This record gives sequence, C-alpha cells and structure tokens, in this order.
Amino acid sequence: MTFVLFGTDGCHLCDIAAQVVVVAAEGIELNIYQEDIAESDLLVERYGTRIPVILNELTEQELNWPFSAEQAREFLLNNNKRN
Repeated sequence: MTFVLFGTDGCHLCDIAAQVVVVAAEGIELNIYQEDIAESDLLVERYGTRIPVILNELTEQELNWPFSAEQAREFLLNNNKRN
C-alpha cells in the first residue's frame, strides 16, 4: 500500500507531521513518500489550506492535520488493506 504525505517547503506543521508519520509507521509494511504541493496547481487548489494531509493512493482516503501519532498509526493500519 502506498501513502502520500502532502506538504510544502517552509511549512513547519508539515515538518512536524513528517516526524509524526515516521513514528506512526514504525513496524508497518507500507510505502510513504512526501509530495510538495507547490509543484502542481491542482494540488495547491486541493490541499493548499489543509496541509499536511496523508492520502492512501489506492482508496483515496485522507487524514487531515492535526493528527497524533496514534491517529496516524490507526489510519495507516486501517487503510493498509486491499479490499
């Protein structure tokens, strides 16, 4: 399963979210990558006021900030199954 953490450079909340996701994903077999929304007008339009956001690429389920490590872990675990 692949997840995206949307954010942008200079976003302190995005930096915090990245650290939270690292802790939350420990021991879970999945792929997570970060994507800078500033590189796409569509992403800026969709996420510009909501970043950081975790997206499950397959199911398109999203977890919006603010989220704790526990909430992120639950999201990753619950959305890490192919239905």
